[in-house]
Amino acid sequence: MPGFLGDFMIVDIFTTHFSTLMKGLAFTFELAVVSMLCGSLLGILLALGRTFGAKPVSWLCAAYIELIRGTPLLAQLFILYFALPPYGIRLSAVTVAFLGFILNSAAYQAEYTRGSIQAVG
Repeated sequence: MPGFLGDFMIVDIFTTHFSTLMKGLAFTFELAVVSMLCGSLLGILLALGRTFGAKPVSWLCAAYIELIRGTPLLAQLFILYFALPPYGIRLSAVTVAFLGFILNSAAYQAEYTRGSIQAVG
């Protein structure tokens, strides 16, 4: 009985490409962990700048956080990958993925951290 992809059964596809799938899984974990750790560190700095910084620093941190949180992640990745090369900034797809996820994570982590700081009396 053929599977939904013709003569291949889904188990055959999985076993045939197992090593490739595991490499992809490992890269996904690496991307997630690095993005969360670096995003958390940058988010803490942004939260401190927004909460305790001078007016210009606080304003810049707030503007960054609101801009990043207000745009979809996919749009940010497209901007990094497609809009920067005309200005001479060429980044690989992997670099764009890491940078985009870190910058996006930092904005969200900054708001969580700022809320935590302001919750303490």
